[in-house]
Amino acid sequence: MDKYLVPPRLTKKLIYYGLTFTEMLFIAVTFVFAFVAKLYFLVFVPAVIFVLSVRIVDGEMNILTYGKKVYNYFFKTQSFSSLGDD
Repeated sequence: MDKYLVPPRLTKKLIYYGLTFTEMLFIAVTFVFAFVAKLYFLVFVPAVIFVLSVRIVDGEMNILTYGKKVYNYFFKTQSFSSLGDD
């Protein structure tokens, strides 16, 4: 294990249980709001947000980013060159 006087910069997002801190905070706030306001049907909203944003595979890709990649692949114009530049 390397010891640093000054630790190196983080290169990846910090993820807890497949979610970033802001995602967890938003889900928790909307969940608590649904119970405090006694609007129990609003519990569906944080549940859907959780399912769409949790990163299941190696903490890298969730359903939303996968959907964006598939959409861009099939429905956006693509250009290729022999050098690899656009």
